[in-house]
Amino acid sequence: MKKIISILVLSLLFGGSAYTDEINYEWFKTQTKHQSANGLVLEDRFKNFLKENIPSTNVYLGMNKGKEKVPLLESYLKVLGGPPNDIIYKNNKRYIFTSACRHQSCPEKGVLFIDTEKEHTIGLIRHSFFNDTKFTSDEDFLIFSKNHKSFDEIPLIFIEMVKDWIVSELKIKFPSKVRFIGSEYKIIDVPVYKFMTGDIQLAECEGTDFKKYKNCKGFSENENFTDYVIKKYGEKYGENIWTRNYFGAFGDDPGKYEGKGAFIWYRDGKSYATYLGNFFESESHGKGNIIWQSGDRYSGQFEKGYLQGTGTLKWKKGGQYSGQFKENLFHGKGEEIWPNGDKYIGEYKEGAKHGEGIQIFADGTQYKVNYHNGELNDPKLKLECRMLDGNIETDTFFVRDLNQSSLFEILEYTEKEIRYAYTTVTTVTAENTYVFNRDTKMLTIPSVDDKGNLKTLKAKCNDTGKSLRVILESNQNFAWKIKDKYLKPECLYENNLYVGMSFDKYEEYYTKYLGKETTDPFTDKEFINFYKNIGLYLGKQIPINHTFKPSWSSSSFQPDDTLSLTLDLSNCIEENSTSKVYFDQSKFFISELKDVKPEDIKVLAPHINQEFISIKRFTINEHTIDGFKDLYSSIYGILDIEGKLFMVPLKHGS
Repeated sequence: MKKIISILVLSLLFGGSAYTDEINYEWFKTQTKHQSANGLVLEDRFKNFLKENIPSTNVYLGMNKGKEKVPLLESYLKVLGGPPNDIIYKNNKRYIFTSACRHQSCPEKGVLFIDTEKEHTIGLIRHSFFNDTKFTSDEDFLIFSKNHKSFDEIPLIFIEMVKDWIVSELKIKFPSKVRFIGSEYKIIDVPVYKFMTGDIQLAECEGTDFKKYKNCKGFSENENFTDYVIKKYGEKYGENIWTRNYFGAFGDDPGKYEGKGAFIWYRDGKSYATYLGNFFESESHGKGNIIWQSGDRYSGQFEKGYLQGTGTLKWKKGGQYSGQFKENLFHGKGEEIWPNGDKYIGEYKEGAKHGEGIQIFADGTQYKVNYHNGELNDPKLKLECRMLDGNIETDTFFVRDLNQSSLFEILEYTEKEIRYAYTTVTTVTAENTYVFNRDTKMLTIPSVDDKGNLKTLKAKCNDTGKSLRVILESNQNFAWKIKDKYLKPECLYENNLYVGMSFDKYEEYYTKYLGKETTDPFTDKEFINFYKNIGLYLGKQIPINHTFKPSWSSSSFQPDDTLSLTLDLSNCIEENSTSKVYFDQSKFFISELKDVKPEDIKVLAPHINQEFISIKRFTINEHTIDGFKDLYSSIYGILDIEGKLFMVPLKHGS
C-alpha cells in the first residue's frame, strides 16, 4: 500500500508537471525562449493553446490534398510554420503580434494577435482558395476569433497592427475579400472597406455618393482624377486615364479625404500604385507608405501629394535612398546605397548630388567628394585610359581607380591636375609620380627605356567626348556576320530583349501583350514558358516593331523609358569581326555562335511570315572590371524592315 502511495505521489510531482506547464496568456508576456512564430509552433503546448482559443471549425484553404475541408487549426499551423517574422510587443507587452508564411508558398501567410489583458486571441490567414471558390491571386483574408461574435467587435489595435504588417511585407497589397469566423463559428463576409477603415474612430458614412461624405469613414470607387494628375505631375501623364479607389476618413469638407486612409491608383484600368497613410484635402499628406507596380517603394513623409520631408525609397532591383525629399526629388541631406554595397552620404539638389559628401566603397575605402548638379568634381577619380603612340590612340587600355587607397596615394590635387604615386614606393620622387591633367585629359606616366634611362609615356584618360570601346579580339568564328558587316557583341547584352536577372522587362511584356501578371516569375510555369519561347508570340499577340511605355516610366524616380521586343540595330553594326570587346567598364565576348536549321525557324517563330536575314544560337558573356561575371544563351533573329535591320528574340535559355 505504501508503495502504491509513493508511486502516486511521484506521479503527481513529475508526471503532473505537463499540466502545470501549459501555456496561458501571462506566459506570452514573460517567455524569452522564442523570438518568432516558428519556435512557438514547434511546441505542442502552443498548439494546445491555439486549439482552445481559435474557432474549431473546418474550412478548405487550398493547403491540403483534394478539396476536403480540414480543421482551421491545421491550416493555421501551416502558415505559421514557414519563414517567420519577429514577435512584436506593444503597450508594455499587453499586445503580442507575430506572423509567418507557409513553407514553399510564402504568399500564404499567417498572423497571430494576442491581448494578454483581456485574454483574447485573433488569427488571420492570407489565402488563395476558400471552400468551393476558385483560385484567386488577390490573396483574401480570413480573420477568426473565439472571443468575438462579429467583426465589429474586433479591436482597433488589431487592424492597426495588421496594416503595419501589410506595409512591412515586400509589397502593399490589400485583400479583395475579407471573411470572419467568430464565436458562433459562422462564416461572415466583411466588406473590404470595413476592414480598411476598422482602425478609424469615426461613424460610417451614409449613402453612396462619396462627394457628400463628411466627418465619417467610408470609400469611393473608380474616381477619375486624370486632370489632377496632369496638373500635379505634368502633361506627360495625360496620355493615360487615371482612376483611384479610396478607403478611409472624410473631413469637414464634403467628399475630401482627411485623416487615415488608403488608395489604389489605376493607370488605364491597371494597378499603378498603392498608398497607406494620412491625407489632407484628398492628397497624401503626413506620414505614409507607397509602393509602385514596378516594385519600388517609399516610406516617410508626404506633403500635398508629393514625397516631401524625410523618408526612405527602396528600389526593387536593390539599393535605397534615405534622407530629405522635395516634390518627389532627392533634395537636402541623404544617403544612397547601391546593390553592390557602395554608399554615398551627402547633399542633393533637385534629384542630383550637389555639394559635399562622402563616397564609401563596399571594401571600406572612403573619400570626400564634391558634386555639382550630379557631376563629380573630386580629386579621387577613376581613370579609364588609352595609351598613345605619339598623338595616336592605340588599342592598349587600362583603368586606374584612385579611390583604392591601398594602391594609390594622392600627392596633390588642383583644379588643373592630380599627382599620385603607388603606395609600394618607399620614396616619392618625380621619377615615380604620375600626373593627370584634368583639362587635356592627358596622363603622364614615368617609365624607363631599354638602357634604364628615364622617359615618359602618355595616355588619354576619361575622354567624355566618346565612350571607351576597345576591340580585344576579332575571331570570325565568334563574330555574327550580317550581310557584309558584323554585329557588335555588346548589343547582345543589356537591351530590351535580354531577360536579365530580375525579369522586370518580361513581366511588363507579359502584362502588356497577354494581359496577365505573375506573382513569382521564378516559379510561374506559364510566365516561364512565355519568356523562354517568346518567338511563339511574335507576330501574333506581340506586334513586330511595337513600342510602349512600361509601368515605371511615369515614376518620378525612373527615366521616361520605352520598351520593345524589336531592337533597332542602327548603332550595332560595324566593319570589324569583333568577338571580344571592352565597353563601358565591361568585357563582352561571344563563346558560342551557331546557325539555326531552316526547318526549326517555323517552330521558333510560326507567326512571322517575313524571311529572316540571319538566325543564330549564341552565348554572350559579360565580365566587369569589379569582378562580376554573367552569361546567357538565346536564339535571336535578324529582320529587314523597310530597309533597316532589327533584331528579335526567339528563344531564351539552352
